[in-house]
Amino acid sequence: MSNKKNKQEEFMFLPNFCSVETIMSVIIMAELLSIAISLTTSRSSDLFFYHLGIVSLFVQWIALLSTILLCVVRKWFNDINNAKLVVIISYVLLIFVSTVVSEISFYLIKAGEFNIIFSNIQHRWFLLSNIGISLIVCGMVLRYYYIQHQWRIKIKAESQAHFQALQARIRPHFLFNSMNTIASLTRTNPQVAEEIVEDLADLFRVCLSTDRTHSSLHEEFLLIHQYLQIEKHRLGDRLSIEWNTDGVPEDAILPPMTIQPLMENAVYHGIEPSFDGGVIYVDSWIANNLIHFSVCNTVPKDGKKSQRKGNQIAMNNTRARLDSFFNNLAKLRIHQTQEGFVVEIIFPYWQSLPHENTNHR
Repeated sequence: MSNKKNKQEEFMFLPNFCSVETIMSVIIMAELLSIAISLTTSRSSDLFFYHLGIVSLFVQWIALLSTILLCVVRKWFNDINNAKLVVIISYVLLIFVSTVVSEISFYLIKAGEFNIIFSNIQHRWFLLSNIGISLIVCGMVLRYYYIQHQWRIKIKAESQAHFQALQARIRPHFLFNSMNTIASLTRTNPQVAEEIVEDLADLFRVCLSTDRTHSSLHEEFLLIHQYLQIEKHRLGDRLSIEWNTDGVPEDAILPPMTIQPLMENAVYHGIEPSFDGGVIYVDSWIANNLIHFSVCNTVPKDGKKSQRKGNQIAMNNTRARLDSFFNNLAKLRIHQTQEGFVVEIIFPYWQSLPHENTNHR
């Protein structure tokens, strides 16, 4: 299904002519063309605006009728996997509209008072000149839409490649830390280490998946519960967790493995360095259609800072992945309070990706 959709996106370079934005752009381009034609063909400055009004009426009729026709036939274009054929059909339809409107306009001009301006115009020349202008303008417009479409495909591909590269850097980081956990438990408690290996097998099946474009909060919560259960085996009573996530919608989507690196940092920099351990406070809420998720870890009671200096890979990658996924609508904030070190992510409540034809809030 996704391959078929990608094929349609590749060949369907025409915009949605049923949308208000496209109709407005067509009207503006048609009016600019009318002004250009009037400036080059008007014979008298006194009759310029009168001439412009007639030309605008003529060009706008062609533009709007063509827009309506392309709006109607666009659903059939979705089944055509040939960009050249789409161009040819569009060309034929636009020239057909231009020819019909030109024929009607010629007889209206000759029959009415508009022949003051077009007094010596010939039928054949009037028809051929309009078709010629239509061929040039339609070619330029179709070319513009095609180039714009190719540019959007390129930007989308680069964005996806960048996102996958960021995600690939997160996975080894998690893998190496998890293997260190197993190594430490192998010496102290082999039986627990064996159980953790089984848990990690399930965890890596999710983490190492390459075809997941997004995850839900529910899936992220399950992932961090599994991770914290592993760390709980290793740290014992030194690790305490307090949850407050009841008021947040768990169908919200976000990049896979967004929350787990935050929990990992909290354990590594906040709990492990403390002889007495500490507490991780997990809090989440929704306000103004924005989901807030915060992770707060306590610091050592003796006031000494952790000697572990991170390279900020987890934080920087998480921030970059959020920006790429949510189009710079998400935020990652880091600050320290009296309770401890706080990392908070804020992102829109989406139930599906915007480019998917499903509802999202």
